[in-house]
Amino acid sequence: MHGFAIDVEVKWVRFPSVASTGTKARWTVLESSTDAANGAVREKYRKTSCQAKGSGVFRKTLSEVGSLKARSNTMKKLVMTAAVLACAASVVTAQTVTSANMVGYAKVTAVGGQLTLVALNFETGGLTVNELFGSLPTGSVINLWDKGANAYVTSNKGRAGFSPNPVVTLGSALWVKAAGTATNQIILSGEVLLSETNTVAVTGLDASGYFYPVETLWGDTDLAVQAPAGSVLNVWNGVGYSTYNKGRAGWSGNPAIGVAQGFWLSVPSSITWKEIRPFDID
Repeated sequence: MHGFAIDVEVKWVRFPSVASTGTKARWTVLESSTDAANGAVREKYRKTSCQAKGSGVFRKTLSEVGSLKARSNTMKKLVMTAAVLACAASVVTAQTVTSANMVGYAKVTAVGGQLTLVALNFETGGLTVNELFGSLPTGSVINLWDKGANAYVTSNKGRAGFSPNPVVTLGSALWVKAAGTATNQIILSGEVLLSETNTVAVTGLDASGYFYPVETLWGDTDLAVQAPAGSVLNVWNGVGYSTYNKGRAGWSGNPAIGVAQGFWLSVPSSITWKEIRPFDID
């Protein structure tokens, strides 16, 4: 993504589960306890293996806390930022969840004074602008595209935080302009969408993001195929838009759509965007 005031590091983790013998075989249980109120099992695990340097801590819920490790996946269309690996021992604590639960984050670096078109590729359970971007300095501005109203919701950060403070949902796209000139790191975290398909309506002009935290070529998406002739894709390059048109022979270009990167799509007629999950689940 040359020219972008954005740098993305992606990490996924699947929480260990007592229901998954394959997962348990790779972890050693140090402690185990049961919540008397709801019967939930809480266990402490230790794993000694090659672990990603700089693994962060992600709070899934108040009772599900884990140490994130890089999750590599060589399945179809999955490209994630490479992590430097080093052998180390790690300890995580997590409430038992099904092995299908997968969480992660994208670390976005936004430079103050520069516009960045960002998208949310995770399900957050209703987090707001202030909860996601509250680390930005006072004077920062977020312009969230409201798909229903077909208009921007502009949030300005004051001493009390961002106002207004709308919810940011999976697939939302928004402009970030941090105040000042310093470099700011933003963590966009949540659950990875594991549905086999994701279906949404696209009408007219829309700002969006990919619904999965993977980098993909535009031509490899189902949206690129389903968009009718006459559609126009606009990808922000840091100073302006790179524009791609779809004719009878296909698209005029095939840009990469990165993790946490938003884009604009204009379609001449309404379509149902049905995107198939671009990776397999173990």
